[in-house]
Amino acid sequence: MKGIGVSLALAFALTLGACGGNDLAPELQRGVVMVKLMTSPMRLSQSMYSAVQDGKPSTYVNFMFSTMGAAEWPDSEEAAERDPELKEQAAAGRLALAPKGVSFAANAPDPAKLRQIVLKADDAKGMLFIEVYDNPSARPLLVETIRLPKVEPAPGVIEKYSSRKDLGSE
Repeated sequence: MKGIGVSLALAFALTLGACGGNDLAPELQRGVVMVKLMTSPMRLSQSMYSAVQDGKPSTYVNFMFSTMGAAEWPDSEEAAERDPELKEQAAAGRLALAPKGVSFAANAPDPAKLRQIVLKADDAKGMLFIEVYDNPSARPLLVETIRLPKVEPAPGVIEKYSSRKDLGSE
């Protein structure tokens, strides 16, 4: 199983290289890899998103930037610097950490942030777009597209989603 995680990370790195990703700052590259890992079928099935998926990428973007979705984002490299156990847990679970100095936004760049990754949805095309910026007023340095797969929720995910929703998280 460990080999699969390493293979996925290598495949993502090679994909970035083929798309000009080598020109990106390392932290932006790590951010793109993190988003791709978050949208892998295995991670999607473990996400509460799998309980609300409807085939629209906009549902994913809205969910990930909601209170409920925010709880599913990976720990940050900054947090791992303060608590080395977080880094060990991420490595053990083959999870990426949110890179230091990179912000994430939904639908449009945040003009107050420099290095950022924006998730956009095109429901008509059924695609999720990952746009990478080092300046929010400039053109993106990289645009990647992902077709989100429909997944079956992992055991316990529906119950977890229902419980959180009952508590008022959205």
